[in-house]
Amino acid sequence: MLLQNITSGFKNFLDFQGVSFVTKKNYLSDLNHFLGWLILYLKKNGFVFDDQFEPELFKKINAQTIEEYKKYLTGNQIPLATINRRLSSLRKFGQFCLEQHWIE
Repeated sequence: MLLQNITSGFKNFLDFQGVSFVTKKNYLSDLNHFLGWLILYLKKNGFVFDDQFEPELFKKINAQTIEEYKKYLTGNQIPLATINRRLSSLRKFGQFCLEQHWIE
């Protein structure tokens, strides 16, 4: 499973839910931002990636990881409205992951 398959699947999920074009664009952008941050964060903390790392990647998304992401966003002086939108996007992505049985 590649990250682009994840984002493609999430896009299809959003299409099925009838999300507007602009909202879908924002959700996908926010997801890509989070996944990029997550990969760098995990590498910094000793996580070793291989070609099939995505299933292990989902196990690393938890309350602590989200808190670290929020600290990163606030520490970089991201506007509160943007932070809230990115977290909303992650909630929607979480719904998608639950539907796919990637997380519990």
